[in-house]
Amino acid sequence: MEIPSGKLVKESVALEAADFLGMLCELKAKRFNGYLALTFYGDGLEEGLEFFDSGAPVASVYEYFPLKRTYLGKDAWPRLLNASAGKNGVIDVVELSSEQVKLFLAFNESAVAIPPAEDLKPRRIAFSGEFASAAAREAEPATREALLRKYGITPADAKPVEERKEGAPLVLDYFEKLFKKKG
Repeated sequence: MEIPSGKLVKESVALEAADFLGMLCELKAKRFNGYLALTFYGDGLEEGLEFFDSGAPVASVYEYFPLKRTYLGKDAWPRLLNASAGKNGVIDVVELSSEQVKLFLAFNESAVAIPPAEDLKPRRIAFSGEFASAAAREAEPATREALLRKYGITPADAKPVEERKEGAPLVLDYFEKLFKKKG
């Protein structure tokens, strides 16, 4: 995903001292065009982006870098809100032109989501590690076994032919038949 570069308006605002929802209200009042980037360190580096078009929050992106897992739109917003309640992170605010915001939205339609109005009201938010735990459970390591399992292939060295599940590809069967014919 390509994030447009723009003018840095606020840099490295400590998350622990920041009023995230207050910042959202401030950006709304200023009819801000651009995005707020929240970088958080939990079990690894995480980053959330909230895009604004004329002050309205219109798109959300949240990424767990160590897991190589990205959430967009309505799936990203609650993660961003949760991370805002954490302590180990910073917020940057980047101004874009209205055209840059609209171009981002056009090329990243799956990120478009308007947060519910009640989520934007000032209140105390409690941090939960459950979002990162859920992302870790969803992310399966890219191992040989995981890829074979994904495509329903039984490894040749895994089990004898008799023990394989019915319907699983039997690559060895072809070779066994081929060699029996010659022998």
